[in-house]
Parts: sequence; structure tokens; C-alpha cells
Amino acid sequence: MPGRQKKIVRETLIGAAILLVAGSCTSVPAGVSDSPGSLSVISGDLRLRFNSPVNVYLRKVDDTRLGIFKNRVRVAPGSHVLLVDCKVEHADGTSRYVLNVTTVAGVDYRLQAVLASGNRRCSAVEMVETPH
Repeated sequence: MPGRQKKIVRETLIGAAILLVAGSCTSVPAGVSDSPGSLSVISGDLRLRFNSPVNVYLRKVDDTRLGIFKNRVRVAPGSHVLLVDCKVEHADGTSRYVLNVTTVAGVDYRLQAVLASGNRRCSAVEMVETPH
């Protein structure tokens, strides 16, 4: 097998292995032991997304840091402090934001980027409700 084909096969196998690991552990409770209906889920993007022009990564919720394979957290209703990174493809660096949010029991949320004019950088990150 020529060198280029070996490289493609190796990269494909590594990518598949990473996706299997990431898919098996993408949620972490933030010190919450309540029943699922009384909790909320806050989701960001998975850090191993390929070919996505904009990614919003949830790094920390209150005192709980999320690992590289974690992109969501279950939280009790109430106030929370989020540490979030926003990365735009072909932009210099990553923007970091601290969000003070309030969640409602049973409502799920998704983090999304607010892009500056020209879509070249994040100007903010917002948390929006996701439908069930």
C-alpha cells in the first residue's frame, strides 16, 4: 500500500476511535442527584467536530470542569456560572466568555455563537432553549 493510502487509513482509524470514545462519554452531572425531570441540560459543541466553521465549547459549569470529551452537563434549576470558549475557523485565537445564566427545571439549553459582522469572530455567546 503506498504511503499516502496508509496515511489515509491510519487517520480514518484514529478518527473512528476518537469518535467512539467521545460518543460514549459526552454528558456529566454537575454534582446533581435529582430526578431527570427536575434537571436541565446545557450543551455546547463536541471538541472533536470536524469541518465546522464555528464551535462553542462548554469548559466549566460552576465549580465543575468538563473534560475534553464532555460537551453537556445536567444542572439543577437556578443560577449557574459557565466558562465558554468560542472558536471561528480561520480566525486568530479563541474567545473566552463567562456567562451568568439561570435555568428552569426540565428545560434544555444549547450554547450558540453570536458572530461579529463579516462572520470572522465571536462577539458573544448566548444560551438558547432547545425543543424536546
